[in-house]
Amino acid sequence: MFQFGYTYVFGVYAGYALVASRSVFAAVALHSMCNYLGFPHLKLLWTKSCSAADRTVLRAALGVGVALFFLSIGHIFDLIA
Repeated sequence: MFQFGYTYVFGVYAGYALVASRSVFAAVALHSMCNYLGFPHLKLLWTKSCSAADRTVLRAALGVGVALFFLSIGHIFDLIA
């Protein structure tokens, strides 16, 4: 069920990229990048295999990345179009 959830969200995002940019290249590039990067290893954020300081840095980086993604999503497709 988890995989269905994140693949659905990615599909909506890729569809938005296609419609907003009016270019198949944007959706293909996005899909290629996501295949290369893969899903984040969220397990590292809570396991004891990293030090507390490392987990704090990883959590902060993830939070900043998610926030910047949502703040810049409209601007990204304005640049592509």
